[in-house]
This record gives sequence, C-alpha cells and structure tokens, in this order.
Amino acid sequence: MKKLIFCFLLLSCSFSLAQVFNFKTERNGKTITHRIIIDEEYFVETQFITNPAEFILTRGGFYTKSERNKFKIKFEFNSNYEKDSLTEFELQQDISWIKSVNKSLDLDGKWLMAGRMTDNGERRRDISKPRKTMKFLKDGYFQWIAFNTETFQFFGSGGGFYTAEDEIYTENIEFFSRNTRSVGRVLPFQYSLKDNSEIYNSPPTNFLGASKANLDYQNTFNKLEELLVSMDNINTNSAKLQNNEFISVFRNIEQKTDGATTSGNRYNLVITKGSSGLEYSCRITPWEASVNYFNFDNTVETLGNTGYTNCYNELISWNFHN
Repeated sequence: MKKLIFCFLLLSCSFSLAQVFNFKTERNGKTITHRIIIDEEYFVETQFITNPAEFILTRGGFYTKSERNKFKIKFEFNSNYEKDSLTEFELQQDISWIKSVNKSLDLDGKWLMAGRMTDNGERRRDISKPRKTMKFLKDGYFQWIAFNTETFQFFGSGGGFYTAEDEIYTENIEFFSRNTRSVGRVLPFQYSLKDNSEIYNSPPTNFLGASKANLDYQNTFNKLEELLVSMDNINTNSAKLQNNEFISVFRNIEQKTDGATTSGNRYNLVITKGSSGLEYSCRITPWEASVNYFNFDNTVETLGNTGYTNCYNELISWNFHN
C-alpha cells in the first residue's frame, strides 16, 4: 500500500486514467470557473470566482456516463446540500469544456487522509468511517474535500494547482471554502512516498509512465501480475493485511448479443483488516441497458461470511492471462 506523507498521512485509494476540465459561465455579471476532475469512477465539480475570490460550491461522487457524454453523479458530498438537498445530478459535457494539457505527475490519484505525523510518530485514523478527508491530484491540479458520506455534512474544501519536485510538494491556492484570504497563498511541503505493506514491500510505481515507444510490454505485464491478488492467493495475502489495508477483487460477467452487452453482473469482494479482524463485503452490481453500464445505484451488498461465499463462488474461476 502506498502512502503519501506531508504533515499528515494519506492512503491512496485510486490511481487511474483521470482528466481535468475547465469551463466558464456568467452569472449576475460575474465570471464563474467550473473545474471538473474525474477518473473512471469518480467525479468532482467545483465552482468558484477568481476576482474577487469567492467559493460557490463543490460536489462529487461516483458516476455513470451515457454514450452522449452525459454524466449522472451520485453524490458522496455536496457543499450546497442544505440549500438544494441534491444527492445526485446530471451534467452534459459539451464543447465549452476545455481539457487540461498538463502532464501527469507521480502523485496523481485519489488519496484519503489516514493519519497525522506527531512528535510521537504516526497517529492513525479509521478510513472506513463515513467522516473522510479526500485529496484528488491530477495533472498539476489538486483539491481536498472533508465530508461525511452518511449525513452529507460538508466541512470544507480548497484547491488550485501544484508542483512536486525533489520531494517538495507546493500548492498554489485558487479557492478555499473557509477563508477567501487564503486564496493566492503558496504552501510548500516536504513529502515522501513510502512502501510499508507486508504484501508488497516494493511495488513498482514508475513503469507505467514510460514512453509507449520504449515500453517493455512483457516486463510491464510481469510487474502488473505481481500487483494483482488472485483467488489463488487471496487467503494468504488477507492474513498479511495491516490495520485499514484492504484487498479488492472484482469480476465483470457480461452476456452479449451480436457483440453488445445485454445483461450481466459485476462481483466485487472486499476484504478489510479492521480492529476486530478481517471484514468481508460482497457487492453485486447489475448491468443496465439504459445506461449501457453497470448501475451502481442498484448495488446489493452482503457482509460477513455470507458475503465472502457469495462473491467467492463467482470469482474463483477468474485468472490473469498473458
């Protein structure tokens, strides 16, 4: 498991092919910047004014996307919830969305705050609880959001652009919900990436950044295979989990007609090391033709040993093939 250390600990929950878009709208004589950061499953939209600095809103969560580039987002947070009571939203992508051309950086991904560094060492927090602080880094842009997934309480957000060179991470703040006087500040931090997992002591993190022309595909395959947990070794690796680490294995089963998916299920087994031992969750998500993808709104979750069995029987035949 990969951790990012500033003055606090962050636990990576996703590294993926993500994108950043910006577009502007006019309202009451003011120019509003809309910034969207997305990966293959998560969507964050933020609205703010640069001059004079004003934070308007931020909202985000898991999404599905139609063939016509319409995003349907099921919110995990909505800073405007007390006013609009929205828990989901649809947004249509159009030509006004300007895609960032910045290059990816080593720290890109979604991170959850997992603890703080104190004079007495690391002070951990339980990231499985609904109160979360997430930081989304992509293509030189950053945003952190503090929220509660159960109560929809919003505690704050800030963002802008960042650099990361020679173990110095520097934030340039463009918006901040708590105090607009912080806009324009430049905040440097010292950071390091540490590998402390008992399962993978030294996971390869840089090979995917190689030029495609020079990429050693066989070596890349071998390294990817090392990172995967299969059903053959899941019990062995589960026993090595440290507190708050988890293993997630999923399999998509799709029935097709003339090359098009007509039905199916996504089976996702998650094994987490909690304070009382291993915790099991089986999430089964059905395919929905209307969105041409798995509909996560209809996910059915089973916990405990029953959940383990329900997913295990579907995942046991899964293999990683060369």
